[in-house]
Amino acid sequence: MRSSLSSAHKTNKPKRRLLINVNTLMLLLLACISLCVLLSVHIHSQLHHDHDAVDAKNNNNGLRSKSLLSAKPNVNKNNNNENKGFSACLLVNDENPRLPEWLAYHYHTLPLRSLIVTVDPASRSSPKEILDRWKSFMDVTIWEEKDFLPEVDGHGMIEHGACETGANNTEKTDCLWRHRKRQRYFIKRCMADFKARNRTWTLLIDVDEYITFNRINENDDPGVPLDYAPEGIPTLSDWTKKEYKRVDSKTGELSPLVYVEGTITGLPEEPFRGKKNGDSIELGPLTTERDYFQGIHGVAYGNVVEDELGMNYFLQDTFAFRDAVPMASAPPGVPTLKYSYINGTSLFATIYNGTYFYGKKDGERVKIRTHWRESP
Repeated sequence: MRSSLSSAHKTNKPKRRLLINVNTLMLLLLACISLCVLLSVHIHSQLHHDHDAVDAKNNNNGLRSKSLLSAKPNVNKNNNNENKGFSACLLVNDENPRLPEWLAYHYHTLPLRSLIVTVDPASRSSPKEILDRWKSFMDVTIWEEKDFLPEVDGHGMIEHGACETGANNTEKTDCLWRHRKRQRYFIKRCMADFKARNRTWTLLIDVDEYITFNRINENDDPGVPLDYAPEGIPTLSDWTKKEYKRVDSKTGELSPLVYVEGTITGLPEEPFRGKKNGDSIELGPLTTERDYFQGIHGVAYGNVVEDELGMNYFLQDTFAFRDAVPMASAPPGVPTLKYSYINGTSLFATIYNGTYFYGKKDGERVKIRTHWRESP
């Protein structure tokens, strides 16, 4: 009997130890879970507190403004972010009504941080008071003509001051060239100044123009204007648009007829409609299935138009083309001129590869009448 009881007693001891060990593990696990929950609540509370503190600080600094024009930029007066943000070269002429909005928009959007301004001599108002308001927020400099426009250049004396225009077309043309010369020297000097200060992106627009950021989609229209004609498409230079009207036989209404006249080059084969490369040609009517008054198919520099026969033509921006970076060789179908100079409205030069163009041999002198003149 004793032996039996003793045996039963020995076999029950391991079961008690097992039960005690399991209970201990459960208590430890519950303690760990409780500790993790407490730590999580504490961390979340601390983050929420820090976030509220940042919001309060931003509100105090004026970063959560409701209006673009009423916002007070968070800029230290002694630190104009000289090496950050965008720069701009601005030539103004009675632009005070537009200037405040232009400054506020580009300050917040770009952000604009440096600005050099010059005032056209013909301007009847000064932007100084408006620009002074922004000197605490960006680097603003006002230049006079003497700061960028020399007294003389390779073409002779440079006239300063306002240009008086009359009814004479020649006077109007002279004033236009004087404005372009002033603009060219200002932009050149302004960009050199920013480069010397190690500035990067520089804005060259007018006060009635704004920079916007557009999302590009795969289905967007091709980028225009183009710099060069697409492969296989002839080029029309020095072109003009002509518009006529015709009566629609079905509706009896007037519909537009659009033609383009200019000098054609880059023909895939000659002759083309009795014309050779370098000849003047009138093309049209352009197909009425496209809008030739606006959009990517408009009769404008850098666009490709199509006539009713399905032929495409590239409308070259001749003035920009002439001012482009010098090319290593002439485009196909275009003769080469050397040792050229301008006298009045005529261009004098030595021509090469121009037999079909002027009936001249290589190395012969030619005189070409133009409707343009050398840049001032």
